[in-house]
Amino acid sequence: MSSILDMYNKNFPTHQNAVDIFPTEWVSKFPTQFGLTAGENPLFDDERLHWGMAELGGVTGKKVLELGSFEGAHSYMLEQRGAGSVLAIESNTSSYLKSLITKEVTNLRRVQIMCGDFIEYLRKTTETFDIIIASGVLYHMTNPLELLILMKQRCKKAYIWTHYYDEAHMHLHAPHALKNYSAAIPIAYEDYTFNYYRHSYNEALNMNIFLGGHEVYSHWMSRIDILSALYKTGFYNIRTNFEYPNRPNGLPSFAIVADCL
Repeated sequence: MSSILDMYNKNFPTHQNAVDIFPTEWVSKFPTQFGLTAGENPLFDDERLHWGMAELGGVTGKKVLELGSFEGAHSYMLEQRGAGSVLAIESNTSSYLKSLITKEVTNLRRVQIMCGDFIEYLRKTTETFDIIIASGVLYHMTNPLELLILMKQRCKKAYIWTHYYDEAHMHLHAPHALKNYSAAIPIAYEDYTFNYYRHSYNEALNMNIFLGGHEVYSHWMSRIDILSALYKTGFYNIRTNFEYPNRPNGLPSFAIVADCL
């Protein structure tokens, strides 16, 4: 039978004790110099973000907004590359707490991590940023077009990494996933019509590590609609990389850097 006393850690104080508060939930692998056991994904040395920061012209001295801190790995990369300030917003409370652990473990000093919904923040803030980092969040939005509109209003440049919907590809490489997606849902914006594809999380909601949004569904867009939406909402000089139509989970993805008009 559990007791309130089980909440106490009686071992010699270490950062591993803090990491072990979430013993089976870490995805990110900490840099070797920290000597910690956590996840296996090298997000603290993410080649996609390395490319993004280079395409952005560097982040030294820049005011950065990070949408979804996840476990703090990208916040760490941004500070290591000289960002002047990083405001990271995370709505998943488990991820928020892991980000705080990362901040303490890696001694981040120019990163502020806040708990809450970054869509609500973007709707209401008057702050502007040199750069917005939106890695792994667009395809978890119920209204991804709104996110792009709000980002354009609040930044000079943006980095995005996202999955996208491609039915033909998924028939070949992820047929098991197609049951989670609806038929196209037309969404009008100015003189253009985009398509949303409703993605239901279904059994993923019962997983030990849930890497989704805060509703039981999200809306995905196709690759061409994402790029068209960026142009329509005021982004330009759009560059892409890491075109992975054959990721291990079979779901296509790519990285984007864009400037704002």
